[in-house]
This record gives sequence, structure tokens and C-alpha cells, in this order.
Amino acid sequence: MVVLFVFATIQEQRLGDNVRDVTQLEQQLAEADQALLDAKAREREQSSRRAALEDERAAELANAKGDAERLRGEVQVLRQAFVSHQEETRAELEKAGLPEQALENLEVLSRVLEKYSVFEVDLHGERGEGGEAINRCCYRTDPLLDEWRPCGLVPPAAEDRERWFDEGASG
Repeated sequence: MVVLFVFATIQEQRLGDNVRDVTQLEQQLAEADQALLDAKAREREQSSRRAALEDERAAELANAKGDAERLRGEVQVLRQAFVSHQEETRAELEKAGLPEQALENLEVLSRVLEKYSVFEVDLHGERGEGGEAINRCCYRTDPLLDEWRPCGLVPPAAEDRERWFDEGASG
């Protein structure tokens, strides 16, 4: 009987140890399951944030593209209006009998103003020894300050003048 009692005590002790181990493992498993659920919840939240950000970016991009397209249309309309206004002005100047030099000065002024957003441009023209027109150009960006900056000589030939504009009109 004593042997059975000792044997039962040993078995009971082992059973108690096993129950404790099982309880600890179940607790660790529950903690791991909870950590997994939390990680999945964070992943879903991050995915939804990412999707919301991507949707927002796509909407902003679509708005920007729409604005850019609208602005391109406005620029095109303004360019067409500018060209027609320039042609009307040229025709009126020709009717008034102004020389071709005045028309070239008008072109130079409009191009410099268009390209550099200049407030004031002064062209001083004179005849060279060979009878060719020599135009000197000055500009100032702030009419309140009397600081005139030279643009240099405006080339008389149209191709040279075009290159001069493209290269910055010396100013």
C-alpha cells in the first residue's frame, strides 16, 4: 500500500507539473494569438491608410493634370489674342505711315517684355555709317529706381535678333 501511495504521489506530482506546463503553454499560445491578431489589425490599418493616401495622391494628380490642361488652354487663348492684337497694332501702325523700324522696335519691346517680365524698355536707334539701323537697348525692372541696365545692341537681321532673344537679350 505504501508503494502504491508513493507511486500515486509521484504520478500526482508529474500530473501537476504537466498541468502547469499545459497552462503555461496555453497562456503563451493565447498571448501569441493576441499578438498575431494585433499585428493583423495594424497591417489592415496601415493598408487602409496606404490605400487612402494612394487615392488622395491619385485625386491630387488628376486635379493637377486638369488644372494644367485648363491653364494650357488659357495660355493658348491668350497667345492667340496676343497675336491678333499684335497684327492689329502692326496694321494700324502701317496705316499711320510709321516706318518699318518702328514696327521692329515694337517687336523688340514686346518680345523683351514677354520673355523677361520687364517693366520698362528703352530703345535708342541711330543710323550707322552704311545706313543700317543701330539700336541700343536698356531696361529696368523697378520703375521707382532709376537703375537702367543695358541689353546691348539689338541685332538688325531677323535671324540674329531671334538668336539674341533666345540667348537672353544680353540682359
